[in-house]
Amino acid sequence: MSDQRTIESVIVADIGSTLTHVCLIDRVDGVYRLIARAEAPSTINGPENDVTAGLRRAVKRLEQVAQRSFFDHEDDLIMPESDAGIGVDACVATASAAPPPECVIIGLTDDLSVSSA
Repeated sequence: MSDQRTIESVIVADIGSTLTHVCLIDRVDGVYRLIARAEAPSTINGPENDVTAGLRRAVKRLEQVAQRSFFDHEDDLIMPESDAGIGVDACVATASAAPPPECVIIGLTDDLSVSSA
């Protein structure tokens, strides 16, 4: 018998340079559905320089929107979700707050000029 638990609920986060977006995806009648979403200012820059502060604020707003609790009394994310619906089974995050890529154009042939690029 397998000890694996089916993931029912997931918080998905994107940490951007300006905003941190979070959404709650939950399994309803066997199908994953978007339940709620929220956002908060990102804290990748500025006085905090800690992405987790903005992420925590966004999830706190998600708690209000979804009318569910995700944190315990020590302000840690509860995982896995309890039978009472408190917490989530998983949390995934992406970061799109990278600086813009720098580009260099180099001419490699005598037939074309860099200015024509």
